[in-house]
Amino acid sequence: ATAAPPSTGPADDDVAPPERPPVTPIELALGSTDHKAIGRLYIAAAIGFGILGMVAGVVSSFERISLDAYDLFDQNVAVQVFSLHRLSLLYLLVIPITIGLATAVVPLQVGAQSIVFPRLCSLGFWTWFIGGCTLVLSYVVDGGPGGAEPQARELWVAALGMVVVGLLIGAVVLAATVLAARAPGMGLIDTPFFSLSVFVASVIWIVSLAALLASTMLGFLLTTYESSILGLPLLGGAEETWILVSWFAEKPQILSLLIVGLGVGTDVIASLSGVAPRARGVMFGSIAAFGIFTFGAWSQTAFYPDLADDAWAIIAAFAVGLPVLIVLGGWFDIMRRGTPSARGPILAIVTFAVLALGALTSGELAAIEVLDLFGTSVVSATYGFAIAGGLAAAIAALTWWAAKIWGRVLNPALVQGAALLVLLGGLLVGLPELISGFLDQPE
Repeated sequence: ATAAPPSTGPADDDVAPPERPPVTPIELALGSTDHKAIGRLYIAAAIGFGILGMVAGVVSSFERISLDAYDLFDQNVAVQVFSLHRLSLLYLLVIPITIGLATAVVPLQVGAQSIVFPRLCSLGFWTWFIGGCTLVLSYVVDGGPGGAEPQARELWVAALGMVVVGLLIGAVVLAATVLAARAPGMGLIDTPFFSLSVFVASVIWIVSLAALLASTMLGFLLTTYESSILGLPLLGGAEETWILVSWFAEKPQILSLLIVGLGVGTDVIASLSGVAPRARGVMFGSIAAFGIFTFGAWSQTAFYPDLADDAWAIIAAFAVGLPVLIVLGGWFDIMRRGTPSARGPILAIVTFAVLALGALTSGELAAIEVLDLFGTSVVSATYGFAIAGGLAAAIAALTWWAAKIWGRVLNPALVQGAALLVLLGGLLVGLPELISGFLDQPE
């Protein structure tokens, strides 16, 4: 009679937890480990950095019209603008946009549910992005080569190191994905050519970026303690750091930007022609051989000033073009046997092929001793052709896999216009530098 009546309310276990507020797009972007989301972040940020680098390149080109005087800026500012242009297009545009495209597409091609080490992949992006923003900021506060503020110069070297670490992480994740996350029964040789070329490029970038990171760390010590190991009359170590890391923007290393384009072109042309490539092993072996020849940590002119006379350097300068010609021959064979359709990114693929041949040709001309072009603007021509070629390959890949990355197809007129703009820009940059080299204009 004294017992309490049974409760008629809901049991404690049935009480619904409080509703969480919806996740905002910013929170989703900052904390996402989805490989497509990370890939889109890479692409968007790289385009933003690339616009800055192109503007700096245009300004630097106007400054270089006259070699006798500095018309727009003084000498130190001209050096800052030039280095910002070089670094932005290489480390903040072409390499990261390639990593972003691969991050989004490679897991789909190899049959993986996601990229391996997704949190590490996200860490790599944010390390690169924060480092890139800090690198640009260091120029704003008068740092970098030619900068007058000692702390800003140290900030520039540290930021460059962050950028290299971020790219290195991205390359490691991609190589591991192709190696370890393939669908059961899919051998490495059975992987689509885009993923195969990403694997080759990632391996080359891993070993190259590791060497570049060592040069950057050495440069940080030189900048901090205002020392020199090259015997240069410097105000600090930032200029010497620039010399120590410049090998990555010269042949043969700069040609590594073209590796992925060979894979993109093979996949796209085969799909548009409806014919599979013959001698798949030869095609893959040629891409791998080209990647090996583009490894350039051994060719640092800061330590080997007589590199132009080195027999191996001369042999490598000419041998690097043979694998590319084999792959291009495979493309023609595919189109001959099939019925290629002139749609999609085909113009971007043609642009890539033209610019890649331009980069290889200018590099080979610089290696001919009798022409005496080593150290002239022909070196800059190779850089310009390779940067534009890597960007053309990125446009082709972005166009071909846009539906998988963005969920919609890109406007064909926009794609064709972008490809023509890259072709025109690459030729306008590379050809004048090539001609100026024959007129003994220095790099």
